[in-house]
Amino acid sequence: MSLPAKAFFCAKCAFSQCDVLTWGGRDYVLPDGEQISIPCRLGWCEECDGLASVETFSAELFCGKIQAAERDLAEPDLYRERQRRHSQQFVFGSRVVSLPTGWNYEQASPEERLNVASKLLAMIEKRQSPPRCLKCGGTRVTAPLVSDWSRVKDPRLPTPIGFVHPGCGGELSVVEDGFRVALRPSIRRYTPEGEFIELVNLDERG
Repeated sequence: MSLPAKAFFCAKCAFSQCDVLTWGGRDYVLPDGEQISIPCRLGWCEECDGLASVETFSAELFCGKIQAAERDLAEPDLYRERQRRHSQQFVFGSRVVSLPTGWNYEQASPEERLNVASKLLAMIEKRQSPPRCLKCGGTRVTAPLVSDWSRVKDPRLPTPIGFVHPGCGGELSVVEDGFRVALRPSIRRYTPEGEFIELVNLDERG
């Protein structure tokens, strides 16, 4: 399977970076050993001085997800109708989702969504550190990089995204950068505090 890559560049300086290196699965390893996908978005890390996957979480976010799942459980007919109407087409920018990224949260069953959101809420209530860059572990981060993907009317044309390049002042733009074959399947594992544990190549597991 191939996925469209996005190239981001600055209107004022020579900065240019593709989002391919932010791809890949990322999981928290909970104290009981269970692994759960990390809620993250494409963002900016000041320590990396570039694009990065950045943790995004809040009690409000997870409480809202819990309430939505409970509503779907209480109204199964309405839930099934919404699922029937839901488009399965790939939308430019749809890989950047809020919760979680390792699988399609919104297409999961209400029971699965309730379970995931409840565990993430319990985890962040104990969390000590702020959101981290999932590349370097730094906390000087901004996410999401793009707050509204609907402004990108044609992904083949450069489109300003409203993000000001730190230290430069130029606005970043995005354009679809052809297609890239999917990267080697892997999972990066982290503690509940967002600290990197290990990289596991899924095609090497025996």
